[in-house]
Amino acid sequence: MPKQEKKWDFDEYSWIENYDERMRNTKRLRYDETLSKVARKALAKEGDFVLDIGTGTGNLAIEFLRRGCQVVGLDPSAKMLKIAERKAIGWEGQFQIQLCENPLLEIPFPDKLLMSSHQLIPSIT
Repeated sequence: MPKQEKKWDFDEYSWIENYDERMRNTKRLRYDETLSKVARKALAKEGDFVLDIGTGTGNLAIEFLRRGCQVVGLDPSAKMLKIAERKAIGWEGQFQIQLCENPLLEIPFPDKLLMSSHQLIPSIT
C-alpha cells in the first residue's frame, strides 16, 4: 500500500481569527519580545530580502518591514494570509504574500537566488 502524504488544512481551525490575541495573551511565550528578538538576531538591514516561511498572520514579517526589508511571506492558510494582507496596508511593494500549500518544500524561487542571499538566524536564546 502506497504511503499517503499528510496534508494540513490550517483553515479548518476556528481559532485563526483570534491567533494574534491568543499568542500575545500566552505570557510564557513573550510573543512580541520573541518576534523582535528573531528579527534583531537575523541582522537584517534596510533593503535585505527576507523569505518568511510560514508567515501566518504576518507578525514576524512586520518586524522585518519595520527594519526596511523586502519580505515575501509564504503560508498554507488562506485565512491567516487574509489577516496578513490587512496588516500589509501601508507596506505596498515591500510585502508580498503568497499562498503556498507546502511552504517548506515548494519555495517558489530559484535555488540560486536563495543560496546567494540566505542568512541563517542563530538561536534566540
